[in-house]
Amino acid sequence: MKKFEDVRQRTYPDGTVINKNLPPAYVLGNSKENCANCAAYVPGTKFCKTWDAKVKPNYWCKKWVPIKVQK
Repeated sequence: MKKFEDVRQRTYPDGTVINKNLPPAYVLGNSKENCANCAAYVPGTKFCKTWDAKVKPNYWCKKWVPIKVQK
């Protein structure tokens, strides 16, 4: 018996499709941990280096890493 892949696309609340590279744990973040303050986030492009995908700054995933502050 052949197993069928789930072809449903995840979307943001506004209907925009969420990139397939992003994990299931990519969800709306909080004020302390979100893409905008993650070390893998590229602000000018809203790109995540970990998942090789565009992301929303207010979202979050389990791979979140705090930005190291230089002293």
